Amino acid sequence: MMKLISTIVLLTLSLSTQARTVKPIYVVHVNLGNTQLSENVVREIQRAGSTTETRPVIVIKPDLDRADNPFAVSKYGFEVGSAFVNGEFNEAGVPVFSAKMLDWFQELENKNIKPEVFIINGHHSIGLGFSSDAEWNMKDKNQPERSYELSMRSLYLPTILKSQQRFAVVKRFFENIKLAFIGGCEGLANLEPKEFGVSGRALKLDEIKERYETGDRKIIVGDKAAGTGLAHYKYDLATTYNEHFTENASDEACFDSVLKRGCQVHHVERILPDSGLWSDSHPYNRPLQMKQLFPKAYAVFGFNTPSPLRPGIIWENTFAEARRSSAVTNILAPILSDEISLAEKRNLVQKLRVAWTKSTLRLNKRGIGNKVVNRVSGSITPAFPELDANGIFAYGNGESEVSGAPKFAPYEIRSTVSLQLRVETASATVNEQATSDVLGTFINEKIKTKPAQVEKIEKTEKAAVKDDLGEFIKKVDVPRTIRRNRTQEINSPEIKEKARVPEIDAMTSDAAVTSSQKENGDSVKIAVPYKSFSGE
Repeated sequence: MMKLISTIVLLTLSLSTQARTVKPIYVVHVNLGNTQLSENVVREIQRAGSTTETRPVIVIKPDLDRADNPFAVSKYGFEVGSAFVNGEFNEAGVPVFSAKMLDWFQELENKNIKPEVFIINGHHSIGLGFSSDAEWNMKDKNQPERSYELSMRSLYLPTILKSQQRFAVVKRFFENIKLAFIGGCEGLANLEPKEFGVSGRALKLDEIKERYETGDRKIIVGDKAAGTGLAHYKYDLATTYNEHFTENASDEACFDSVLKRGCQVHHVERILPDSGLWSDSHPYNRPLQMKQLFPKAYAVFGFNTPSPLRPGIIWENTFAEARRSSAVTNILAPILSDEISLAEKRNLVQKLRVAWTKSTLRLNKRGIGNKVVNRVSGSITPAFPELDANGIFAYGNGESEVSGAPKFAPYEIRSTVSLQLRVETASATVNEQATSDVLGTFINEKIKTKPAQVEKIEKTEKAAVKDDLGEFIKKVDVPRTIRRNRTQEINSPEIKEKARVPEIDAMTSDAAVTSSQKENGDSVKIAVPYKSFSGE
């Protein structure tokens, strides 16, 4: 009788394990710079010791070397269309994605691939977007007489924002992002003036215009000598980055001098007119634009000051500080987990925000004359509006305000902000998927809770990534071993085993990971219609 009961228990556990699926974490990396940011984010997500279910990490790198690449990255400077007319920003003239560009987003959706993490890095310019210098071979490869030319591969951010608003499939893609990491200088900066310049309440657009026209310019435009506002930003671009920006209209260099397309040298007064400060498109308010782009993200992190050439140590320190203050061994995986309540995620997000503010203050330094200036950065929390109601900088309880990071400097005017987090929880069996609820509003999202009586997956079990037809496309060990990025090995002193990251150059089939599936030597099939840009 006891033998029969034991057999039934084992059979029950086996069946429950077969029903269990492990949803991969898809990370989209738009690479226009070095890979330090993405390496640190991926390493933290897959860090050993997380109390939540370990999920494979799959990095998707769109090919930016195609004319129809999904983020409209152009080869010769920013493709602005007719966005600037007579010194004014013209929203109607901003280009949008072509049908070919939309195919990438549609194919992701068709394969049920829903990225939760978005990373972009490269040079960043407020009012324009992201760029990366690169040399391109203009003749046949491997020929000794081949010539090169310098081009600036550029992503025009207004095109992304306008396409997200216009095309439903792009909107759904960005709505599903839970964590976004914005690399590059001033990726989360806000040049719109506050009541007292850099601090105080956010001003209405007509109020900004009125104060500008009545002579209150140092508050509205800033002061380049004092290092504040739009005035200083223009000056900084034209002096520090004078190979691409100039204060003199006659020095502007564009392939199309009439429509100002493909510019290698930009006239700062043309691309950053003062009138942008009261434009309803908010071209100089990156926190607000990122909130519009990632409306349901738990958090968006970025520099609101110049970033260092090698930012990896700052991100690494941020994650370590957040783990310490939260008493967890992994700060990102729980935030992305279906097993964690929104209230818990909110607390972890705030710990991570405080760690980011502290780490940038301490480590992002710049020598100016005889002084060393500490440059602090912040974050926004679209899904938790109560956390960033006072601005992008996060402080712990009782911490004093530091220079350059006002405690009260809201980046937008809000009619009401709920200070209480409303969470609707629902028990769920282990084979239920929470992804169907992701596109709903965050306060109505059903939270998947893991029943206490469910057995944990053994560390040594194998898992097979399968597509919709049941054919193997990758083999993955769960939870310890994940496929290595073929161009960059990720190491961490805290992880004894090497973590391997599978990289999708563009698209593969949906990857649902079934923990009970055993390796059986099935052939590996990967669909790769695009190649990954190798200029890392």
